[in-house]
Amino acid sequence: MKITIRLLQPFKSRIGKGSITLEIKKGNVACALEALCTKYPEIEADIMPQGCMNNDIGLILNDTPLIEDKPFDMVKVSSSDELVIFLPISGG
Repeated sequence: MKITIRLLQPFKSRIGKGSITLEIKKGNVACALEALCTKYPEIEADIMPQGCMNNDIGLILNDTPLIEDKPFDMVKVSSSDELVIFLPISGG
C-alpha cells in the first residue's frame, strides 16, 4: 500500500521534499513512520530516536491530530490517506 506523507519544517528542508509517497507493508501509522525513517535516515533521530516515537513530533492524519491515547500501530491508514509530520512551535 502507498501512503502520502507531507513533511513540514524542519523535516522538509532536511530531505529536500515537502511531500512524498511511500510503500508500506502494514496499514498503520507506526509502519508509515518506520518506512519514512528507513528511506530518509537523516530525519530518523528526530522522529524516532532510539527506535521510539519522539513525543515532541506532531502528527495529523486526514486533518485529525493524532494523540497518544492510542498506539500508532493501532491507528489504521489507507492509500487515500495523508499523514502530516511537523514540529510544534510554542512561544511565550
